[in-house]
Amino acid sequence: MELICLTVLGLLYFVLFISCFWLIVFLDNMSELKKDPNPKKKYFISAIVPAYNEEKTIAETINSLLKQNYPRKFFEIIVINDGSTDATRKKCEEYSKKGLIRLINQKNGGKANAMNNAIKRAKGELIYVLDADSCADENSFKHLIGYFDNPRVAAVTSSMRVTCKESFLQKIQWVEYLFSILMRKIMSLFNCLYVTPGPGSIYRKKVIKEIGGFSEETLTEDMEIAFNIQHHNYVIENSLNSTVLTNTPDKLTNLIKQRRRWYTGFIEDSTSYKHFYFNKSKGFLGRFLLPANVLTTIALIFLTSYSVYTILDSFFVSYSNIGAVEFNFLSMIQPEKLPLLIYGINLYTIMGLIFMIVSIIIIYFSLKTSDEEINLKNNFLNYIFYLFFYSLLMTLFWTDSIIYKLMFRKNNKGWKYG
Repeated sequence: MELICLTVLGLLYFVLFISCFWLIVFLDNMSELKKDPNPKKKYFISAIVPAYNEEKTIAETINSLLKQNYPRKFFEIIVINDGSTDATRKKCEEYSKKGLIRLINQKNGGKANAMNNAIKRAKGELIYVLDADSCADENSFKHLIGYFDNPRVAAVTSSMRVTCKESFLQKIQWVEYLFSILMRKIMSLFNCLYVTPGPGSIYRKKVIKEIGGFSEETLTEDMEIAFNIQHHNYVIENSLNSTVLTNTPDKLTNLIKQRRRWYTGFIEDSTSYKHFYFNKSKGFLGRFLLPANVLTTIALIFLTSYSVYTILDSFFVSYSNIGAVEFNFLSMIQPEKLPLLIYGINLYTIMGLIFMIVSIIIIYFSLKTSDEEINLKNNFLNYIFYLFFYSLLMTLFWTDSIIYKLMFRKNNKGWKYG
């Protein structure tokens, strides 16, 4: 029992240390985070949109690119219809006939295959990728391109926001994405980004070709290519000002499927690049971030499981005690112990309260950094849901992904086995 207590305290301390570390880094660099470099020239951009059965959203996605506040002669739009069986092709042809986009129709080969085919035909020096269920802010291009004046920059990521926050799960994801906006920018300060998300990431085409394009043998091609970029010692930057709106799952089954792909992809990609771990040549990413992320995940699963077990155990003990006195609650109250019952404080409670306060501070700065209105009247429950249910969901997702990887996926590669 003492070993469990020491383990719990050690993991709580580690999680609290990591949270405080990122908060201190943010506060130390707060004044510089929203400054994007001014480009010295106009880059020609090829915006590519891989699409499979996206008839409901493809038009809005294309329109967001057509509205870019960037000279039209300096960018093209390529939509890759990856064997859609709905009206996606028909909707895209309406734009293609007007000369607004270039449309590539191919047999279904997966997202990575679609993007690689588009890159082969792209004219641009830069490749901007936008998922077909997402929309780019009209100034996205302008905020991103200045980073490429540095020849070592291979990619720049945007800030992703949630389009809808109606369901319980979407409310939690809304706060999660805001937190991710802040974290992705802070991580870019150390050049330790290991994912370039599908919505709104831009790449230097020369580098993408040099490293072999997007992998078609992984569940998470946007993560694998970021690892590959880091492997070749290029830089990945982030812009807080370039924003992209994206859809999120509203049902638990769909969310589990999404996270299963993400987390299984992380397990496989980080294993493929296992030489990064504790590798001094990989800087902050290898020496600190990746090992810390693995330990944080272990801590999350252990602490959440232990908390659930403790709560359930206390419930059943309390239920038994109440039953022993025939549910006469008044007979169980001892006035001299009432203050201890109400204000009972131990080390777990203290560390838990500190972690809760740090979490609230981070959420606050995530909102401020993202220029989101705090609006407690409308969003209070969103913050509460995130604080109290996020760790439970993350534990569920990671447990599901680990079981899936060990029991079902085995050594199969690629999307069709996902």
